[in-house]
Amino acid sequence: MKKHLGQWLIGAALFLGIGLSAAKPTDVQAATKHYVTVTAANFKTWQDAKLTKAGTATSSLVNKTFYYTTSVKPASVRYVKLVDTNGKSWGYLNENATKAAPASYGACLPANYYVSVTSKNFKMYKNFDWQVARTSASVINQTLHVKYIHPNFSGAQFLSVYNKSNKLVGIVNASATKKATGQQGIAHVQKFNATIANTGTTIWKGFAFTSGVKASSYKSTQLVVHGWYQHYNGSKYYTVYTTGNKWIGYINASCVKAGNVTKTVAKKTTTTAKTTTSTNLNRIVYIADISGTKYHFDRNCQALKHAKSITTMTLKKALSLKKYTLCGYED
Repeated sequence: MKKHLGQWLIGAALFLGIGLSAAKPTDVQAATKHYVTVTAANFKTWQDAKLTKAGTATSSLVNKTFYYTTSVKPASVRYVKLVDTNGKSWGYLNENATKAAPASYGACLPANYYVSVTSKNFKMYKNFDWQVARTSASVINQTLHVKYIHPNFSGAQFLSVYNKSNKLVGIVNASATKKATGQQGIAHVQKFNATIANTGTTIWKGFAFTSGVKASSYKSTQLVVHGWYQHYNGSKYYTVYTTGNKWIGYINASCVKAGNVTKTVAKKTTTTAKTTTSTNLNRIVYIADISGTKYHFDRNCQALKHAKSITTMTLKKALSLKKYTLCGYED
Protein backbone atom coordinates (compact mmCIF):
# COMPACT_ATOMS: atom_id res chain seq x y z
CA MET A 1 0.00 0.00 0.00
CA LYS A 2 2.81 2.42 0.93
CA LYS A 3 4.63 1.61 -2.30
CA HIS A 4 1.56 2.40 -4.40
CA LEU A 5 0.93 5.59 -2.44
CA GLY A 6 4.51 6.74 -3.09
CA GLN A 7 4.17 6.07 -6.81
CA TRP A 8 0.89 7.98 -6.89
CA LEU A 9 2.44 10.99 -5.17
CA ILE A 10 5.34 11.09 -7.64
CA GLY A 11 2.92 10.80 -10.54
CA ALA A 12 0.75 13.58 -9.15
CA ALA A 13 3.74 15.83 -8.66
CA LEU A 14 4.88 15.20 -12.23
CA PHE A 15 1.42 16.01 -13.54
CA LEU A 16 1.50 19.32 -11.69
CA GLY A 17 4.85 20.13 -13.27
CA ILE A 18 6.69 20.90 -10.03
CA GLY A 19 10.33 21.73 -10.81
CA LEU A 20 13.79 20.84 -9.64
CA SER A 21 16.78 22.71 -8.29
CA ALA A 22 19.85 23.59 -10.29
CA ALA A 23 21.76 20.53 -9.10
CA LYS A 24 20.82 17.33 -7.31
CA PRO A 25 20.61 18.18 -3.60
CA THR A 26 22.81 16.28 -1.18
CA ASP A 27 22.15 18.31 1.97
CA VAL A 28 19.28 17.78 4.39
CA GLN A 29 17.60 21.05 5.29
CA ALA A 30 16.90 21.84 8.92
CA ALA A 31 13.33 21.11 9.99
CA THR A 32 12.87 24.76 10.89
CA LYS A 33 13.83 26.02 7.41
CA HIS A 34 10.87 26.68 5.15
CA TYR A 35 10.82 27.90 1.55
CA VAL A 36 8.52 30.44 -0.08
CA THR A 37 8.38 32.02 -3.52
CA VAL A 38 7.41 35.68 -3.78
CA THR A 39 4.41 36.00 -6.09
CA ALA A 40 3.00 39.52 -5.54
CA ALA A 41 4.58 42.77 -6.71
CA ASN A 42 2.54 45.28 -4.73
CA PHE A 43 3.87 44.58 -1.22
CA LYS A 44 6.91 45.78 0.70
CA THR A 45 9.24 44.17 3.19
CA TRP A 46 10.03 45.44 6.68
CA GLN A 47 13.53 45.55 8.11
CA ASP A 48 12.46 44.95 11.71
CA ALA A 49 10.15 42.50 13.46
CA LYS A 50 7.94 45.36 14.68
CA LEU A 51 7.30 46.39 11.05
CA THR A 52 8.22 50.02 11.57
CA LYS A 53 11.06 50.43 9.02
CA ALA A 54 10.18 49.82 5.38
CA GLY A 55 12.53 47.77 3.24
CA THR A 56 12.55 46.45 -0.34
CA ALA A 57 9.49 46.54 -2.60
CA THR A 58 8.43 43.08 -3.72
CA SER A 59 8.35 44.18 -7.36
CA SER A 60 12.07 43.34 -7.42
CA LEU A 61 11.59 40.01 -5.63
CA VAL A 62 8.75 38.46 -7.63
CA ASN A 63 9.38 34.87 -8.78
CA LYS A 64 12.35 34.48 -6.44
CA THR A 65 12.54 31.80 -3.77
CA PHE A 66 13.73 32.38 -0.20
CA TYR A 67 13.79 30.46 3.03
CA TYR A 68 12.71 31.56 6.46
CA THR A 69 13.30 30.21 9.93
CA THR A 70 11.52 32.92 11.89
CA SER A 71 8.24 34.78 11.55
CA VAL A 72 6.15 37.30 13.46
CA LYS A 73 2.41 37.81 13.72
CA PRO A 74 1.78 41.32 15.03
CA ALA A 75 -1.80 41.29 13.76
CA SER A 76 -3.99 38.79 11.91
CA VAL A 77 -1.35 38.17 9.25
CA ARG A 78 1.98 36.42 9.66
CA TYR A 79 5.19 37.98 8.36
CA VAL A 80 8.10 35.74 7.40
CA LYS A 81 11.75 36.80 7.38
CA LEU A 82 13.20 36.22 3.89
CA VAL A 83 16.77 34.94 3.52
CA ASP A 84 18.48 34.32 0.18
CA THR A 85 21.03 31.72 -0.93
CA ASN A 86 23.91 33.91 0.28
CA GLY A 87 22.42 34.22 3.75
CA LYS A 88 21.34 37.82 3.19
CA SER A 89 18.16 38.89 4.96
CA TRP A 90 15.61 40.81 2.90
CA GLY A 91 13.36 41.60 5.84
CA TYR A 92 9.87 40.52 6.88
CA LEU A 93 7.16 40.02 4.30
CA ASN A 94 3.42 39.46 4.55
CA GLU A 95 2.96 35.76 3.75
CA ASN A 96 0.02 36.66 1.48
CA ALA A 97 2.64 37.94 -0.98
CA THR A 98 4.21 34.49 -1.18
CA LYS A 99 3.44 30.93 -2.10
CA ALA A 100 4.74 28.08 0.03
CA ALA A 101 7.36 25.96 -1.72
CA PRO A 102 7.79 22.24 -0.97
CA ALA A 103 11.58 22.54 -1.07
CA SER A 104 14.44 24.59 -2.50
CA TYR A 105 13.20 24.16 -6.07
CA GLY A 106 10.54 26.75 -5.34
CA ALA A 107 6.80 26.95 -5.79
CA CYS A 108 5.03 25.64 -8.88
CA LEU A 109 3.78 28.73 -10.71
CA PRO A 110 1.37 28.40 -13.66
CA ALA A 111 2.65 29.82 -16.95
CA ASN A 112 1.54 29.95 -20.56
CA TYR A 113 4.16 30.81 -23.16
CA TYR A 114 6.47 29.16 -25.67
CA VAL A 115 10.22 28.65 -25.81
CA SER A 116 12.68 27.25 -28.31
CA VAL A 117 15.40 24.93 -27.05
CA THR A 118 18.71 26.59 -27.91
CA SER A 119 21.34 24.63 -25.95
CA LYS A 120 22.33 20.96 -26.18
CA ASN A 121 24.13 20.77 -22.84
CA PHE A 122 21.31 20.45 -20.29
CA LYS A 123 19.55 17.53 -18.65
CA MET A 124 15.77 17.36 -18.65
CA TYR A 125 14.30 15.71 -15.56
CA LYS A 126 11.07 13.77 -15.17
CA ASN A 127 10.49 13.42 -11.42
CA PHE A 128 11.58 14.24 -7.89
CA ASP A 129 14.13 11.42 -7.92
CA TRP A 130 16.19 13.42 -10.40
CA GLN A 131 15.77 10.78 -13.05
CA VAL A 132 16.85 12.13 -16.43
CA ALA A 133 14.16 11.93 -19.08
CA ARG A 134 16.44 13.10 -21.89
CA THR A 135 18.99 15.76 -22.72
CA SER A 136 18.19 19.07 -24.36
CA ALA A 137 20.24 17.93 -27.37
CA SER A 138 17.42 15.52 -28.26
CA VAL A 139 14.95 18.40 -28.68
CA ILE A 140 17.31 21.13 -29.90
CA ASN A 141 15.50 23.89 -31.86
CA GLN A 142 12.08 22.48 -30.99
CA THR A 143 9.41 24.86 -29.74
CA LEU A 144 7.74 23.75 -26.51
CA HIS A 145 4.93 25.01 -24.29
CA VAL A 146 5.87 26.27 -20.83
CA LYS A 147 3.04 25.41 -18.42
CA TYR A 148 4.85 25.91 -15.11
CA ILE A 149 7.90 27.78 -13.89
CA HIS A 150 9.87 26.92 -10.77
CA PRO A 151 12.06 29.71 -9.33
CA ASN A 152 14.92 27.88 -7.66
CA PHE A 153 16.41 29.00 -4.37
CA SER A 154 19.81 29.13 -6.11
CA GLY A 155 18.52 31.85 -8.44
CA ALA A 156 18.07 29.59 -11.46
CA GLN A 157 14.64 29.18 -13.01
CA PHE A 158 13.31 25.83 -14.16
CA LEU A 159 10.53 25.24 -16.69
CA SER A 160 8.08 22.38 -17.15
CA VAL A 161 7.84 22.12 -20.93
CA TYR A 162 5.26 20.20 -22.94
CA ASN A 163 4.98 19.08 -26.56
CA LYS A 164 2.07 19.45 -28.99
CA SER A 165 0.50 16.27 -27.56
CA ASN A 166 0.41 17.94 -24.13
CA LYS A 167 2.96 15.48 -22.77
CA LEU A 168 5.70 16.56 -20.40
CA VAL A 169 9.01 16.64 -22.27
CA GLY A 170 10.97 17.46 -19.13
CA ILE A 171 11.84 19.98 -16.48
CA VAL A 172 14.76 22.06 -17.72
CA ASN A 173 16.83 25.05 -16.70
CA ALA A 174 15.51 28.12 -18.51
CA SER A 175 19.07 28.86 -19.65
CA ALA A 176 18.67 26.03 -22.17
CA THR A 177 15.85 27.91 -23.89
CA LYS A 178 14.90 31.23 -25.43
CA LYS A 179 11.43 32.72 -25.04
CA ALA A 180 9.42 33.02 -28.26
CA THR A 181 6.68 35.51 -29.11
CA GLY A 182 4.31 32.71 -30.08
CA GLN A 183 3.91 29.10 -31.18
CA GLN A 184 6.16 29.69 -34.19
CA GLY A 185 9.24 29.70 -31.94
CA ILE A 186 12.25 31.95 -32.36
CA ALA A 187 13.62 33.12 -35.70
CA HIS A 188 16.69 31.33 -37.06
CA VAL A 189 18.73 33.30 -39.58
CA GLN A 190 19.63 31.44 -42.76
CA LYS A 191 19.79 32.75 -46.30
CA PHE A 192 19.57 30.82 -49.57
CA ASN A 193 17.76 30.79 -52.89
CA ALA A 194 14.70 28.59 -53.32
CA THR A 195 11.81 27.73 -55.62
CA ILE A 196 8.31 26.44 -54.92
CA ALA A 197 8.09 22.63 -54.95
CA ASN A 198 4.38 22.39 -54.12
CA THR A 199 2.21 24.94 -55.91
CA GLY A 200 -0.91 23.76 -54.10
CA THR A 201 0.18 25.11 -50.74
CA THR A 202 -0.28 28.55 -49.18
CA ILE A 203 2.31 31.17 -48.30
CA TRP A 204 0.95 32.52 -45.03
CA LYS A 205 1.00 36.15 -43.94
CA GLY A 206 1.16 35.24 -40.26
CA PHE A 207 1.29 32.30 -37.91
CA ALA A 208 -2.41 32.53 -37.19
CA PHE A 209 -2.69 30.86 -40.63
CA THR A 210 -5.77 32.90 -41.52
CA SER A 211 -4.58 34.74 -44.62
CA GLY A 212 -2.02 34.22 -47.32
CA VAL A 213 -1.34 33.84 -51.03
CA LYS A 214 -1.33 30.78 -53.23
CA ALA A 215 2.14 29.41 -53.81
CA SER A 216 1.16 28.90 -57.45
CA SER A 217 1.46 32.69 -57.84
CA TYR A 218 5.21 32.21 -57.53
CA LYS A 219 5.58 29.09 -59.66
CA SER A 220 9.02 28.98 -61.31
CA THR A 221 9.94 32.25 -59.55
CA GLN A 222 13.30 32.64 -57.86
CA LEU A 223 12.75 33.30 -54.15
CA VAL A 224 15.11 33.99 -51.27
CA VAL A 225 14.73 32.37 -47.86
CA HIS A 226 15.85 34.72 -45.08
CA GLY A 227 15.27 32.44 -42.10
CA TRP A 228 13.15 29.71 -40.57
CA TYR A 229 10.95 28.82 -37.60
CA GLN A 230 10.39 25.44 -35.97
CA HIS A 231 6.71 25.67 -35.08
CA TYR A 232 5.11 24.10 -31.99
CA ASN A 233 2.93 22.06 -34.38
CA GLY A 234 6.07 20.21 -35.49
CA SER A 235 6.47 21.81 -38.91
CA LYS A 236 9.31 24.01 -40.11
CA TYR A 237 8.47 27.26 -41.91
CA TYR A 238 10.66 29.44 -44.11
CA THR A 239 10.20 33.19 -44.34
CA VAL A 240 10.50 33.99 -48.05
CA TYR A 241 11.26 37.14 -50.03
CA THR A 242 11.47 38.05 -53.69
CA THR A 243 14.91 38.72 -55.15
CA GLY A 244 13.93 42.39 -54.88
CA ASN A 245 13.84 41.96 -51.08
CA LYS A 246 10.03 42.17 -50.78
CA TRP A 247 8.66 39.94 -48.04
CA ILE A 248 6.06 37.41 -49.21
CA GLY A 249 5.26 35.32 -46.14
CA TYR A 250 5.82 31.98 -44.44
CA ILE A 251 5.77 28.65 -46.23
CA ASN A 252 6.10 25.08 -45.00
CA ALA A 253 9.69 24.01 -45.62
CA SER A 254 8.54 20.73 -47.17
CA CYS A 255 6.97 22.73 -50.01
CA VAL A 256 10.22 24.46 -50.98
CA LYS A 257 13.14 23.29 -53.08
CA ALA A 258 16.32 24.82 -51.73
CA GLY A 259 19.23 26.02 -53.82
CA ASN A 260 22.58 27.63 -53.17
CA VAL A 261 23.00 31.32 -52.55
CA THR A 262 23.90 32.86 -55.88
CA LYS A 263 26.72 35.33 -56.27
CA THR A 264 24.24 37.87 -57.60
CA VAL A 265 22.11 37.85 -54.46
CA ALA A 266 25.11 37.85 -52.13
CA LYS A 267 26.81 40.68 -54.02
CA LYS A 268 23.67 42.80 -54.09
CA THR A 269 23.13 42.47 -50.34
CA THR A 270 26.75 43.13 -49.49
CA THR A 271 26.96 46.21 -51.69
CA THR A 272 23.78 47.72 -50.31
CA ALA A 273 24.58 47.06 -46.67
CA LYS A 274 28.31 47.58 -46.36
CA THR A 275 29.37 50.23 -48.86
CA THR A 276 30.26 53.40 -46.98
CA THR A 277 30.13 56.03 -49.71
CA SER A 278 28.78 59.45 -48.75
CA THR A 279 25.53 58.60 -50.53
CA ASN A 280 25.10 55.38 -48.57
CA LEU A 281 25.92 57.07 -45.25
CA ASN A 282 23.04 59.48 -45.82
CA ARG A 283 20.66 56.61 -46.42
CA ILE A 284 17.78 56.22 -43.94
CA VAL A 285 17.87 53.13 -41.70
CA TYR A 286 15.21 51.71 -39.39
CA ILE A 287 15.67 50.71 -35.75
CA ALA A 288 13.32 49.05 -33.25
CA ASP A 289 12.96 51.81 -30.68
CA ILE A 290 14.45 51.50 -27.17
CA SER A 291 15.48 47.84 -27.27
CA GLY A 292 16.90 47.80 -30.77
CA THR A 293 20.56 46.99 -31.38
CA LYS A 294 20.32 46.43 -35.14
CA TYR A 295 19.77 48.83 -38.03
CA HIS A 296 17.72 47.86 -41.08
CA PHE A 297 17.70 49.17 -44.62
CA ASP A 298 14.37 47.48 -45.29
CA ARG A 299 11.39 48.95 -43.41
CA ASN A 300 9.57 45.65 -43.96
CA CYS A 301 12.43 43.50 -42.66
CA GLN A 302 11.18 40.39 -40.88
CA ALA A 303 13.11 41.32 -37.73
CA LEU A 304 11.00 44.49 -37.40
CA LYS A 305 7.71 42.65 -37.73
CA HIS A 306 7.01 42.65 -33.98
CA ALA A 307 8.60 46.00 -33.09
CA LYS A 308 6.28 48.18 -31.00
CA SER A 309 7.76 51.34 -32.50
CA ILE A 310 10.39 52.15 -35.11
CA THR A 311 12.93 54.99 -35.15
CA THR A 312 14.58 56.33 -38.31
CA MET A 313 17.96 57.98 -38.70
CA THR A 314 20.76 58.14 -41.24
CA LEU A 315 23.24 55.30 -41.51
CA LYS A 316 25.98 57.79 -40.60
CA LYS A 317 24.29 58.61 -37.30
CA ALA A 318 23.57 54.96 -36.50
CA LEU A 319 27.24 54.05 -37.03
CA SER A 320 28.42 57.03 -34.98
CA LEU A 321 26.43 55.84 -31.96
CA LYS A 322 28.51 52.64 -31.97
CA LYS A 323 25.65 50.55 -30.57
CA TYR A 324 23.95 49.40 -33.77
CA THR A 325 25.04 46.69 -36.20
CA LEU A 326 23.46 45.49 -39.42
CA CYS A 327 20.52 43.09 -39.05
CA GLY A 328 21.41 39.45 -39.69
CA TYR A 329 18.62 39.12 -42.22
CA GLU A 330 20.20 41.82 -44.38
CA ASP A 331 23.87 41.00 -43.79
